[in-house]
Amino acid sequence: MGFMLQGFYSYYTKPPYFSGQYSAYMSYISALGTGSGAFWIVVLPLISCLVAGDSLAWDRRTGAIRFMLIRLSRKQYILGKILSSSMFTILFVSIGLILSFVIASILFPLKLPPWRFVNGTATFSVPGVPKSEIFLFPTFMHNFFFEHPFTYILLVTGIVVLSAVVWTNIALLASLFTTNIYLVMGIPWLIYIIVSFIMMIPLVGLPHYSPLVLSGPFMESGPGTGPSALSIPIFWMVVILLINTLSYIIFLRKGGEVLD
Repeated sequence: MGFMLQGFYSYYTKPPYFSGQYSAYMSYISALGTGSGAFWIVVLPLISCLVAGDSLAWDRRTGAIRFMLIRLSRKQYILGKILSSSMFTILFVSIGLILSFVIASILFPLKLPPWRFVNGTATFSVPGVPKSEIFLFPTFMHNFFFEHPFTYILLVTGIVVLSAVVWTNIALLASLFTTNIYLVMGIPWLIYIIVSFIMMIPLVGLPHYSPLVLSGPFMESGPGTGPSALSIPIFWMVVILLINTLSYIIFLRKGGEVLD
């Protein structure tokens, strides 16, 4: 919430697209990652890992895992750890973002700024410019944002929460190989930064599929070329399934190594 408030402040101090026409919806999207002063999107993996990402590593580090495995099977333990960490991350991040939007609706009007229609498309551009030069904001599901802004906010928030679960699960996976809490917290963030950097290199040509973009309001998604609304949640759910399956198999196969 602190990082979101910082994003709201940045939105307020820098002139919006229509001077003086502030919007709670626009400020929220800006603070999530599209604004120049938005830091939330950069620290997302670290914040999500701080919630419950060190849960397994802490059990191993303190020896509590031996105490729990007296009463639980290995399958029950690892499945319970994955589910509890994921659910707590969902709860924690969701509440933080919902409260952030409530604050945005108090600070700014709960309405969209005025816009114009160019070739039937709601846009912030001046009418009459070539279609190729129309600046669509937000670029991800642009028309849907103007038609149903509140639903759009819920959609984007849900996708951000899904991505937060991914980073928590990566921390759990790392916990099977190390009990160093700093590494468990830092590895997901390092992966996040490296993958985002690589996929945003022009030669790669897939900027709209980088984790940095997929976790926020998809600023890099060009109209007609960016991912669809359905493909983003599916992407994160597949990643969650793959990571958790890998954690489950490794935990069962490592056996005593995890306890030691």
